[in-house]
Amino acid sequence: MKFFEIDLSAFYRAAAGEKPVFESRTSVLSDDSDVPPKNAARISTVIDVGEVSYLCEETPFHPLKLSDSSAIEQLASFLPPEGPISCQSLQKAIQEDLQNDDVLSSSFLRSIVLVTEETSLDRETLGLLSSLGCERVFLVADTNVGKGPLFFSCRGIFRVFRLYPDTHDAFVTSVIPSLAGKDTYQSISASAYGQRTKCVAVPSRLYFKRTDELPLAGLRLSVKDVFHLKGVVTTTGNRAYESLYGEQDASSAAVQAAVDKGAVIVGKATTVEFAGAQEVEGDWADFRYPKMLEG
Repeated sequence: MKFFEIDLSAFYRAAAGEKPVFESRTSVLSDDSDVPPKNAARISTVIDVGEVSYLCEETPFHPLKLSDSSAIEQLASFLPPEGPISCQSLQKAIQEDLQNDDVLSSSFLRSIVLVTEETSLDRETLGLLSSLGCERVFLVADTNVGKGPLFFSCRGIFRVFRLYPDTHDAFVTSVIPSLAGKDTYQSISASAYGQRTKCVAVPSRLYFKRTDELPLAGLRLSVKDVFHLKGVVTTTGNRAYESLYGEQDASSAAVQAAVDKGAVIVGKATTVEFAGAQEVEGDWADFRYPKMLEG
């Protein structure tokens, strides 16, 4: 796959009147993006970017290799309007994405992908990107790259999940979409920020686009752990039930209806045992209930 790259730091060290030249490169598409077997080891990586922690997917979602290094680096992808890219239109697109998403941040602007058929940018536009802290710019025509915050290495391009501490112990488990099958999820176990509690991983809102067919696209939902979620264990607040039934092969109808409309499940919330009316608390309770805020 062909793409175009410019090293901004090298460009600005050159003569002031020099014309921006993007190097044409060809990526050998990685085979690591193949769907892993069902019994494959699950690997998740917590990466700190500034004061925020993120989860990196175990497998690249796109095989494009922008780097020859195994080091994982942050990347931001944007979809500028079709045609020649102007400084004003690109600045607007970047500002809107930064404002509309809690996962993308300026820390990801160190390297930028622009999904476009263009093969070069003018000096004014490169000056804008340089002022944002960008060091490398890639021009890629493949729209499957999409937009939003990403990680990349020599293995390919990875999606990003921001980690939020579960400070009220409201979740039995956090989940992310699995590459093992359609509408399938997998539990993740991630700690960050020096917190004793586990974290909940949320994907970027920029990965999704709402349509008439997908009116809930990108909406983050948690489900009570009395509902089944494909690929994840259901506890119903009872350890015996959890050990007896294991991972579920299908989601409950209500959960699947939300997923079919584009909703993204981020975790399974704790529940009173078997969703009963009682609220017991003691050594006979298999799971603790969420902490309540005072006042």
